[in-house]
Amino acid sequence: MTRHRWTDEDLQQVKDRKSAARDSRTPHPRQGITQPSKKPQYKSKLEFAWALRLEVMKREGEIDGWLYEPFTFKLAEGKRYRADFLAWKAISEDAPYNVTIAYECKGWHKNYRDSLTHLSWAAQRFPFFQWKKVVRNGKTGFEVYDVVV
Repeated sequence: MTRHRWTDEDLQQVKDRKSAARDSRTPHPRQGITQPSKKPQYKSKLEFAWALRLEVMKREGEIDGWLYEPFTFKLAEGKRYRADFLAWKAISEDAPYNVTIAYECKGWHKNYRDSLTHLSWAAQRFPFFQWKKVVRNGKTGFEVYDVVV
């Protein structure tokens, strides 16, 4: 019995079958929302899940838009803080400004206390933002707390 030798045509047929199967797959719907953007690389699963929630809030009209880590706040000499998400909502169509909300997603990590300190410093130094802390809750999804100055 002779062994079949693969030719270039055989290999191309296999590649074509694999690419056709890959193209026919549909993306897994997560609450009907796909990943908001391919550009941001979220630092945790919590941030990714909150980005999906913000996208749902945007589609439902609760917020007008959001950004992931748009800029860094300077707190003091050598101390900086970057909020995870920034969302905005227009008060009314004729209002000259928007309500801007800074969301910070907090899971447990070894520098948890320091990160909460930086969050409270940012809330004190920049009171024109609404500051909110997002924590994962296994039963209801998320708990959102106001940051008290």
